Amino acid sequence: MQFGNLFTQQTPDITYSHGDRLRETIELTQLAESLNYDSISFAENHFSNYGYSPNPILLAAAIGQHTDRIRLGSAVAVLPFWNPIRLAEDVATADLLLGGRFELGIGRGYQHIEFNGLGLPYEERQDMYAEALEFLLGAWTSDEFTYQGKYFNVSKPINVLPKSFTKPHPKIMIGVASESSVRAAASTEFRVFGTSLAKVKKATGNDRSAASEGTEKSADEFFGESSSHHEIYLAERKRLGLSGDHWVNGMNRQVYVTSARRGTKEYESERNDALVRSRLLTRMGYGLRTEIIEVERGRLIAKPQPGDPSLESYLEHLVFGTPDEVTAQFRDLADAGVQEVNLMIDYAGIPFEKARSCMSLFGEEVIPAMKESENVTAK
Repeated sequence: MQFGNLFTQQTPDITYSHGDRLRETIELTQLAESLNYDSISFAENHFSNYGYSPNPILLAAAIGQHTDRIRLGSAVAVLPFWNPIRLAEDVATADLLLGGRFELGIGRGYQHIEFNGLGLPYEERQDMYAEALEFLLGAWTSDEFTYQGKYFNVSKPINVLPKSFTKPHPKIMIGVASESSVRAAASTEFRVFGTSLAKVKKATGNDRSAASEGTEKSADEFFGESSSHHEIYLAERKRLGLSGDHWVNGMNRQVYVTSARRGTKEYESERNDALVRSRLLTRMGYGLRTEIIEVERGRLIAKPQPGDPSLESYLEHLVFGTPDEVTAQFRDLADAGVQEVNLMIDYAGIPFEKARSCMSLFGEEVIPAMKESENVTAK
């Protein structure tokens, strides 16, 4: 299993200094590298405190100068929002600066507030995405590039420079979360990150250890809809006459690791805080997808979802517990076939010192335990 961290720089307190958030992100990235995390990725968000991350390529290139080994990328860059010439130039430059450590994660976008703010037609996002991707690949691999499309046109040949460090073009990963995006990804030869925040069935109440004791779980229980998405992906590739499977069973996962002993007041207090933050993040995301949300000068006012679930139900999105408890939950995920996890450790405005503590505990105790388990299994 590969472990990365996804930074969206969510800041419910919109008065919090953006400069401080950037400095904290640099420090947490350096910490992740020192603790042998595999990757760091940055989201793209606009116009709200759901995320202070409008340019993931710039963030990766800049923050990468403070690291030496860890892979960096976007998760994801929203192609309809970019002029593809500028994006081709920026990504190639980032790839050169990072010596091939950069991976461009791409998607078509889902937030109405962002399409409205940028003056783009939401209903045409898939067509804009497909055209932008075709444009990028041509720009990176041709010295005499022209293009005629619905949204982008280059009538006289140009040479888009610089060319990337990675050949024939920068590494690309496609994030998918719907059937239509799965079918589009199946026509490419890029890595496909197969799910966006999958749910996991766990024990109820406080008995978290039962989630990994005495119960075998099928992949469907862990992946839910993404299991069928993988089948759709393979069927679509077969229909198109393509071979090979570039699907990765992946998860974006909110993670909160505590040093408090189970059963103590501190443990229960942190558990409640983790759940409240998970609920806030879920409500914000739901509101941005459905437009059932209020925005005041960029500050999101999240509303309860229809049939608002209980606070306990947010354990479906969250991995919480001591290092041993968190390790047990990740072993369950690994046994079910999860290959990559983007941890969301600083989600919903968790204070910096708590995020640093969680990242340290995960890197110092959970990652080594997981690697040891994999080595034993391999033997």
